[in-house]
Amino acid sequence: MVERFWPRATSSQSGCQVGGSWGCLIYPRFRHMPAAPPVPEAVQTAKQHGEMHAAGSGTSSAKTDVMIASDALSILQTATDMAARAHIGQSIRDTEIPYIAHPMRVSLLVQNIFGCRDEEVAAACLLHDTLEKTGLTAEAIQQELGPRVLHLVRALTKQPEGNRRGYWKMLRAEVWEARLIKMADALDHLDCPPEDLARRVRSAGRALELAHSGEEPIVTARQVLQDAMEAASSRARQLF
Repeated sequence: MVERFWPRATSSQSGCQVGGSWGCLIYPRFRHMPAAPPVPEAVQTAKQHGEMHAAGSGTSSAKTDVMIASDALSILQTATDMAARAHIGQSIRDTEIPYIAHPMRVSLLVQNIFGCRDEEVAAACLLHDTLEKTGLTAEAIQQELGPRVLHLVRALTKQPEGNRRGYWKMLRAEVWEARLIKMADALDHLDCPPEDLARRVRSAGRALELAHSGEEPIVTARQVLQDAMEAASSRARQLF
């Protein structure tokens, strides 16, 4: 049951529900990228099923969100709640947008744009910044989501004593799922204020070098990221 982690939380600035349901409002940070893809169909179906169950049994809608966490969705539900709790109180730099919007967007990009429907990969997307930016522990991730999710999150975590070049070298040798998440992370970061564009485009270029294998999601991600980089570079030239 997801309630064992914490009650759902809501951002007062945006009305964005950041705990519990995948119905969270996800939107572009600086409106230079299209809105995130719709909530996956499986989640919508489960939600409708839960609402019908509640209507037939007299269960309140507040309890329904917990009841609809079926076996197929429990990994994502747990990861969403863990990420929301870990990032609570944090916001995306220079905005009032709750930080959880970023990992949610990364997860949706990996699933709906890059075409990787692996639930453990989606869960790792949601938690990819937690070891680096929050107090969530590796032990908690392993206990709740298993060793594979923990491996992916660790692969994406910059070490305090490490150097940036070593980080990218390590990522190039990682499993394709970790590289895919980093490409989605770089893609989302291209949605940034003008003064950050050059830095984000350089980072996206390094992420593009991670697309050195032939898995279908990697091939798709390579093309999407390349197109986004070209658009961002064009915008930078117009601005400066």
